[in-house]
Amino acid sequence: MVRNRKRKTDNHGQTSADLMKRAVIMVGEGKSIREVATALSISKSTLQRYVTISKKKGLHDMSLTPNYNNNQIFSDPDENELENYLLTASKHHHGLTTTETRQLAFQYAKKNKKHIPSQWETNARAGEDWFYGFMARHPLLSIRKPEATSMSRATSFNKKNVGDFFDNLENVMLRYQFEPQSIYNCDETGLTTVHKPPTVVACKGAKQVGQVTSAERGTLVTMNVAVNAQGNSIPPFLIFPRVHYKDFMIKNAPPGTVGVAHNSGWMTTENFEIWLDHFIKHRRCSLENPVLLLMDNHDSHISINILDMAKANGITLLTFPPHCSHKLQPLDRTVYGPLKRYYNAACNSWQMNNPGKPMTIYDISENLGQAFPKAFVPENIIAGFRVAGICPFNRNIFHDDEFLSSFVTDTLPVESNPAEPIPAEPMLQEIGRNEPEDHRNGKTPGVIDVLQPALEQTECIALSEGGSRETSDVSQPGTSGEPSTRFNPTGHFSPEVVRPYPKAAARKGTTGGRKKGKTLILTDTPVKQNIVEEIRLREAKKSKRSNNEPKRKKVKKTNVPSDSEEDDDSIPLSATDDDDDFEESFESDLDEEETQAPCKDDLKTGDYILVKYTTKKKCCNFVGVILDEINDDDIVTVKFLTRQMTKKMGAMFIFPEKDDIDEVGFENVVLKLPKPTTAGGTKRTVKQFFFDVNLDQYF
Repeated sequence: MVRNRKRKTDNHGQTSADLMKRAVIMVGEGKSIREVATALSISKSTLQRYVTISKKKGLHDMSLTPNYNNNQIFSDPDENELENYLLTASKHHHGLTTTETRQLAFQYAKKNKKHIPSQWETNARAGEDWFYGFMARHPLLSIRKPEATSMSRATSFNKKNVGDFFDNLENVMLRYQFEPQSIYNCDETGLTTVHKPPTVVACKGAKQVGQVTSAERGTLVTMNVAVNAQGNSIPPFLIFPRVHYKDFMIKNAPPGTVGVAHNSGWMTTENFEIWLDHFIKHRRCSLENPVLLLMDNHDSHISINILDMAKANGITLLTFPPHCSHKLQPLDRTVYGPLKRYYNAACNSWQMNNPGKPMTIYDISENLGQAFPKAFVPENIIAGFRVAGICPFNRNIFHDDEFLSSFVTDTLPVESNPAEPIPAEPMLQEIGRNEPEDHRNGKTPGVIDVLQPALEQTECIALSEGGSRETSDVSQPGTSGEPSTRFNPTGHFSPEVVRPYPKAAARKGTTGGRKKGKTLILTDTPVKQNIVEEIRLREAKKSKRSNNEPKRKKVKKTNVPSDSEEDDDSIPLSATDDDDDFEESFESDLDEEETQAPCKDDLKTGDYILVKYTTKKKCCNFVGVILDEINDDDIVTVKFLTRQMTKKMGAMFIFPEKDDIDEVGFENVVLKLPKPTTAGGTKRTVKQFFFDVNLDQYF
């Protein structure tokens, strides 16, 4: 069937009942059908059909209006239910594809015993014609390409986290009476040497359209900027992935830009202290002129020096809830999006003006200088604070629909007194209160126990009149998780019963791992003292771990190659079954209580770990890489490396020619090692791994 067929006539559905009745009477008086149809401008075939029906039923017992719903599968209320279900599922961030929607329509029709075409039965889904007709009848629905949203963002943006943030914001606003020019938001973003090409004009129907970029993978430069609710901004702060900083790195950057160098190119605690000093210099804040600084709760933003600097200069630090910056952070809402768009356009123009030349990190500041004034305009900045509900303050800026993404993992709050009965209707409470105590099981019969016979009788009567039971796969709150069966007196099943909304099971509590973050006023004295105490305790443990040198047995002397010998001739120090004396070099008297195994959640495929093998006489340690994550039996598959000693480079690790793979219990994992570095340069040296950590105490 052609879905977009155009009609050849314009009189479809235009014939009224009175005109059709008049035409039928005229034919009954002896006039021909063609003559009457031509005279009254009626379709000859339509008039023929009504004349035939009038001869069978009579003119008074027939309907003279067209019935276009003869082949309609779902009624209007049914389709409205489907529409509401699809919209809600999309707001849950679990929207249905076109194929899943057609499958749901088929299951929905089967469950409600609708008359469906045979093709639906064959394909186990609704037809494409029905789907496009359904979409046309409901203009609120459209086929969209969703934006990938992480599970953390979808579940963390809930009423509890957002409510806590606005409570803290209201607290500091009432305490200090901050004006718009004193409310700031800072955040980092990445600028890369490989831009995203803009749309271009090309041949229609072309399968592939290319656009030149500098490389396949770019180098990242981190930028940190602060803006206030009045529409002003602090000059950018750039972090280049270099060891030493040079002034030419910020050539043609926005005026007042400050640059630093760090080998990773990421924000660190030391760099954030430099940025905070840059912020204080431009804002000129003090105890007499305080400001509010909103930021995320990344570890690089929190240190003892940072908190002391903020406290001394009148800066109140308020952090956003974790994974909620896409909704609460003004820079993310309305500023960084236009910045990336203008930056990509500037990079594309630079590539056109410099053909054949790849863009480097030293060209980023020039392109940023063109994009920054266009994106950081007062209209964008002020709109970001407004839509986030920060300035003007509006804790109800987000509607209930925006919190539906957390429905999958939301749980009901734990009752303070589970034994306390749920309040019922007044009449039902009276019924339950007047019942005598049941001494056989020591409890008072509840309302359901009292009314159960009446409910069963009502259900039997309704079932005999066409009612049904609804069986849902979703367990109701407070139940044991089994499918619930609800009485349905109408016999109609909703789409939610046919395909329940996804609901995650209760998570098991974890005893280890990273502490869960939350929104905090960091400069408040109690919070600041707790943070300082945690930092000092963490540093003390780290210092104790590094200063505790274990007592080791004497290592058997081995021949170390001379300077003229190549590294390939170095003597391997891996333990073998043929050399028991050599295994003693791996023995360590390190106290097991001082070595703590990492959390299970911290280990993933590709991580390097230190594994302990214990026998009756000795304990040996080996370095390996995880090939498969921990299974339910706490077993992890590890591919081991061989340790070698060289005179020039010291201890290094290589993979042996024959893979050494074994399954290790999680209890034998001693440490999680950082990612190794390689010497590089040749094919041989890139296979030599070095760990930036002292492992002498374990070997």
